[in-house]
Amino acid sequence: MSYNVSCAILILLLASALLPAYAVENAAAPAMYYSQWGTPICDDTATNKTQPLIAISGLVYSDQNGDGRRDDGEPGLPDICVSNGEQVVKTGPDGAYTLAAVQPGVHRAIFVTVPSGYRIGGRFYQLIPAKCDGMTADIGLVPDHDSLNPNYAFAHVTDTHITRKGVPAFEEMKALPIAFIVVTGDMTNNRELDAFQDAASRSPFPVMALPGNHDVLVNGSGALAPALGTDAGYETILGPKYYSFDYAGRHYVFLNSVEDMPRQMVWLKNDLGLQPEGMELLIFQHFPPTTAQMALYKTYHARAVFSGHTHANRVFRDGETLYVNTPPFFGGGLDFSPRTFRVVSLKGNQISLESYASGFGQHSLAETGPSPAESPARMTAVRLRRDWPMFKGDPARAGVARDAVTPPFIVAWRQPLGLTIHMASPVIGNGLVYIGAGDDTRAERSGVYALDAKTGAVRWHYPTLAKVAHSVTLAKDTVLATSNDGMLYAINAKTGEKRWSYALGNPHDCWLYTAPVVAGKLVICGTAQHFTALELATGKPRWRMPSESAGHWPTYSSPAVLGDTVFGAFPGSGAFACDARTGERHWRADKSIVISSNGAPTLAVSENTVFVRTNSTLFALDAATGTERWRYANKGGASSPVTTGPAVFLGIGNGAIVKLDADTGKELWTYTPPAAQRPAGRPRPLFDARLIATPIISGDIIYACTTDGLLLAINAETGAERAVTALNAPVTASLAISGNTIFLASYTGTVYALVSTAE
Repeated sequence: MSYNVSCAILILLLASALLPAYAVENAAAPAMYYSQWGTPICDDTATNKTQPLIAISGLVYSDQNGDGRRDDGEPGLPDICVSNGEQVVKTGPDGAYTLAAVQPGVHRAIFVTVPSGYRIGGRFYQLIPAKCDGMTADIGLVPDHDSLNPNYAFAHVTDTHITRKGVPAFEEMKALPIAFIVVTGDMTNNRELDAFQDAASRSPFPVMALPGNHDVLVNGSGALAPALGTDAGYETILGPKYYSFDYAGRHYVFLNSVEDMPRQMVWLKNDLGLQPEGMELLIFQHFPPTTAQMALYKTYHARAVFSGHTHANRVFRDGETLYVNTPPFFGGGLDFSPRTFRVVSLKGNQISLESYASGFGQHSLAETGPSPAESPARMTAVRLRRDWPMFKGDPARAGVARDAVTPPFIVAWRQPLGLTIHMASPVIGNGLVYIGAGDDTRAERSGVYALDAKTGAVRWHYPTLAKVAHSVTLAKDTVLATSNDGMLYAINAKTGEKRWSYALGNPHDCWLYTAPVVAGKLVICGTAQHFTALELATGKPRWRMPSESAGHWPTYSSPAVLGDTVFGAFPGSGAFACDARTGERHWRADKSIVISSNGAPTLAVSENTVFVRTNSTLFALDAATGTERWRYANKGGASSPVTTGPAVFLGIGNGAIVKLDADTGKELWTYTPPAAQRPAGRPRPLFDARLIATPIISGDIIYACTTDGLLLAINAETGAERAVTALNAPVTASLAISGNTIFLASYTGTVYALVSTAE
């Protein structure tokens, strides 16, 4: 995502026009909401403005019996904010209000900010007819004493992409101790708003929603359009596109981040200007906030900003503001996280997050551990030989271990860290196991951990402000790690002390999921937007490739090095090779080789060939020129290719593994794993793909770990199954091998050492 120009302009505009004010204004505000390409997605300001201005008056009252009409004795409510989406006024002592400048066809609804002590959701609004000479809009609010309790929780759901009625969506949350559900857009796939409304109507809790691009644009990226199959606008079915409410003394603001609507910015300024000083503010929108948006929100002292859209799990703090992006509800994330919703708990001044795997009633991501017996002290112990210093074991990312291990295995040790370990495979050296991890509940527990390779005891922890999503790299006495807020860290490998750190970009546009690589005295990391080489000893930048837009989508694709050449394959730039010393580009592959975020494995390099995987094809490119040698169509997957030189191996998303001739691309064999076994009560797997982790070759065996908890051992020559070990834990990171031991880590945060007993 390229924000270099647009954000700079926006910051200047915001500084002069959008700082907090404490009086109602009607002055025009600059546009705020931009697509990932830096231009407005659509312009709602072009709405028909031919209708004359009218005044709308009404009464906000306490609907004490909840019957939807004002009965005798039901009082008006004073000091309630009422808005037409631009002006904001407060009701008088008797609950009456007047909005004096309403333009039908432009202003589409009258809505109130539901105060604490009253039920959220329901009809807190009235629609304004497109042609209207005047109207009265009375709005009743139902008392709800639970909304005065300052200690409560809500669920954050996003990107449900519901397409039909009858879909069970929120019923499984019935047993959770939450007060309401927030859905931050893309509720539908192509404006099937009635279908989402059907799901929301069966929710055990109030559902508060806002639009995403798939809810208001044709196919999510076309023109602004009514709900699918009708002429009804979004507001007709789901209510205002932006609004606010109070709950237990906190102010919730829901924004429309799809349409470029200056009047929304006027409303936001007016709404926040009427809130009591010191009131806690939480903001919700579909698109992740830009740098300019966060600058604005921080001037209002927002405690947290929640978003979706990117189908990725990302949590970090921007100063005092917590930033939360949640994966999709019904499908795995583009960062290969499981389908997820969060429970956000608020108690006193604390905000805590807990992630739940959605789609089955138990919600649990718990593991029971591998089935191999624990190793008694007198039995085989961990014996290290060669280091495993980085993802796939070497700079060329070949994925071949220099030590050979064979089944069966016993558990030498296990170390539960209680964190999320996604693509961060273990790294072995200095008698330690280094691993990156994340913790959304307690951010200070994210970072890099060093464990004793023989016992599993934690020797040190280096904290980062956001999760370390991919593997660290060991360069002798330095550990290099990237966190997904755009930071690169150099850490003393023995003590865990910081050597230096470097920000590759602003955390809001530098979604860093990649693993660094070392070339001589340089460390190289980043993606198409921030591909940078720094001095290993000092962190001083040596070169940086020109930025190429890739959006704010996550990608785990990481660079590889062979000799003095760096190879990369990223969304936005495609596949390329450059000089490791200068960054000068040698070649760029044909544009037909499209690298997408939802399938961006790391390439592998042999002596003369670069193997690049896209969503559906494995390409073999000439390492010197980038010219295509052959291509192999496959069924997709997240794991990276590995190569022995004569052969290349590829994991498929359904769990299969394929061996190809490296010279011709001819398929030599395909291994199909045993049928998945799902625990009772779990009707669907946690992850969309069965195989995410990259297979690793050791001797004549290729090993792979699956998301349904299996360690597969396959004869690399014939494709025959050697052994299947039940890990009883989902694994998304590839394993590491040293000496007689396989080191692996579960997604749910436990690191294991499995020792071969075949000796």
